[in-house]
Amino acid sequence: MKFNGLTDKEVEESRKKNGSNEIPDSEPTTFWQEFKETFSDPMIKILLAIAALMIVMFFFGYAEIYEPLGTIIAVIIVAFVSAKTGVASDTKYRELKDSTKKDQCKVHRNGVVTVIDVDDVVVGDKVLLQSGDKIPADGILIDGHLSVDNSALNGEAEECKKTAAEPAVQLTDNITGDTFVDKYSLFRGAVVFDGEGILDVRRVGVKTMMGKMAEEMQEEEPDSPLKVKLAKLADQISKFGYIGAIVIAVLYLFYFIASEGGVGAFFALGAEEVIQKIVEAVSLAVVIIVCAVPEGLPLMISLVLMQNTSKMLDHNVLVRKAEGIETAGSLNILFSDKTGTITSGKPVVTDIVGKDKDELLKIAYALESKSEHPLASAIVEYGKANNIKMHDINEFSIDAGYGLKGKIEGNAVAGGNLAYISKFANVSDELIKNAEELAKEGKTPLYFCKAKDVLGIIAVADVIKEESIVAVKNLKNMGIKVVMITGDNEQTAQAIGKKAGVDEIYAGVLPQGKEEIIRKLSETGKTAMVGDGINDAPALTRADIGIAIGAGTDVAIDAASVVLMKSDLRDVPGAIRLSKGVLRNIHENLFWAFFYNVIGIPLAAGVWFPLFGLKLNPMFGAAAMSLSSVCVVTNALRLNLFKVHKKDEMNVKNKESFEKISDNNVMINSNKKCQSGCNIKDNNINSNVKETSKMEKIMTIEGMMCGHCEKAVKTALEAIDGVESAVADHEKNEAVVKLTKHVDNNVLKETVEKLEYKVTEIK
Repeated sequence: MKFNGLTDKEVEESRKKNGSNEIPDSEPTTFWQEFKETFSDPMIKILLAIAALMIVMFFFGYAEIYEPLGTIIAVIIVAFVSAKTGVASDTKYRELKDSTKKDQCKVHRNGVVTVIDVDDVVVGDKVLLQSGDKIPADGILIDGHLSVDNSALNGEAEECKKTAAEPAVQLTDNITGDTFVDKYSLFRGAVVFDGEGILDVRRVGVKTMMGKMAEEMQEEEPDSPLKVKLAKLADQISKFGYIGAIVIAVLYLFYFIASEGGVGAFFALGAEEVIQKIVEAVSLAVVIIVCAVPEGLPLMISLVLMQNTSKMLDHNVLVRKAEGIETAGSLNILFSDKTGTITSGKPVVTDIVGKDKDELLKIAYALESKSEHPLASAIVEYGKANNIKMHDINEFSIDAGYGLKGKIEGNAVAGGNLAYISKFANVSDELIKNAEELAKEGKTPLYFCKAKDVLGIIAVADVIKEESIVAVKNLKNMGIKVVMITGDNEQTAQAIGKKAGVDEIYAGVLPQGKEEIIRKLSETGKTAMVGDGINDAPALTRADIGIAIGAGTDVAIDAASVVLMKSDLRDVPGAIRLSKGVLRNIHENLFWAFFYNVIGIPLAAGVWFPLFGLKLNPMFGAAAMSLSSVCVVTNALRLNLFKVHKKDEMNVKNKESFEKISDNNVMINSNKKCQSGCNIKDNNINSNVKETSKMEKIMTIEGMMCGHCEKAVKTALEAIDGVESAVADHEKNEAVVKLTKHVDNNVLKETVEKLEYKVTEIK
């Protein structure tokens, strides 16, 4: 069927009517926005109110001007540092996304097939889809046959067969799981496994399923559990200070009245004397509030985390979400994808077996140059790099999933797997044995023949990154269990996993299965997931920390809390070590904040005056408060001296030493029948995690629809005092909450329902 496609005029009309196919990113963060945001902190508001009160007292002669100035300067410094760090992180994130290559597609326009950016696709476009293409928009297949991978959207990696529908068929508005696997519906982000067809575009941009997912990713993240808990603690301490200040002020007034012989005698002193006594009582109350307000708590968290973010940026680690910093220091298990994470993600030629290697390479180069398969690209690149002469090939054809064939100089040639080549020639036992040995090493052997003679084997593999081996060793030395999760077969996974030195392998796992494995093991400790693909996004969201490879997909980067900008796993141990330093810094500041309050509040309240004659002047109270802020800032700045990497930790040694590193026993988990994940036994769980007796509650929650909903519920519940961990599951409509002490059901329910989800049962 011939398609003329839209004209330039029709394209513009469609874009005006239905919108662009571009999925907009969040607006860039500006310095002024970040600066203003700092002043929304309740503690900052309290400090500014105190400063304003001191300014009023200054005009009446009861305070010095430098008292409020110290507070104001401290607040401005914090706001400046916060804004500067926030803008720097956002800028690096956008630079990273802008560096990725824009997807393109082939579209019928003005009677010809034109290659355009995906963002330029409009409703009504007729898009030519071929093997390996990424679907650019939502629509209906109106010509041809396709096999499609929808795992980017629904986590299911099996091939979905698509056949042409009538042009009048409409794309349903009610998208369900069945819609993804129907006969003709196609969705943005899915990948064409095989076939060729024409997509009639029906939805673009934010109206597509991928666009809706991207919008959910951009929703404002709630504050991290640590920050929420400390803010609550600060609020409780502050309330204690306010109540104490009022009580002390009232008691002092009663004392003044009683010492003068009653109310009448007190007011008989005259207006000036009475006002002076009242101001004295209020001044005392101000001093108590100043001492009680632990500005060091929320401000200290912000400062330390900001300093950590800046430090990580210097070491090529972009922190997008604060919980990534907070949680990394208590990490127990790190999960890692294989392809593109532990390995390079790009197949290369590793072995050439044959008597006439030159002829073998020429034939292979000619055949594979006609294919778009990833394994073919490895041979083509090898041929180009080694200046291999390419034969002219005729009568070329592809037997999808099996091999390639054609004619060179009148001779029939073919390339593919053993079963395919056996149709054309007899393969020797010796060559088969060589192929089996190569397969055990995780390599894919490709056979090639000319006429009825087998020329030999070219082995292709996605080779392991040497820096990945170093990273795994460093992580294990830190007491962190390293688990590799891959969709590859057990043989390939074992070969890569053993060389990398991981503790455990889950092989043959589909995308949704990765999330299930992490969900199960997250009950035993803090987890992190490292990945690079769209199919890793559910797992990145499920883990306590999602770590994306900088060279990965936009969806993976958006789903992650931390991004490795250099795509180097060796940066992970450094980030964890820095996080531990941050937590130490926070605990130090917490100690001094409480120490300051324990000493300062009784002193301000006059408790020590009858015993030791000690009384705190408001001037010194303000100075002490400012000094506490200075101490917090100074302690946070100590992180600049922190050594992120140990000596020689980043050095890549020779191949022999790598093999010695990885000479260990690896636990292999494989389930051929598994549709979403693999069976997980208790003995597969990190042995370093100690089991304790904990209370557990299961909440039935309605309204959760995605991984972002799960994350919001988890974060809110874990911020409750007494909640050790929470695991939410939108598919089961439940959250499993582990407690360290009794927490009332009403508290759990109110916390979740504040997020606009409905709690129907708690058991």
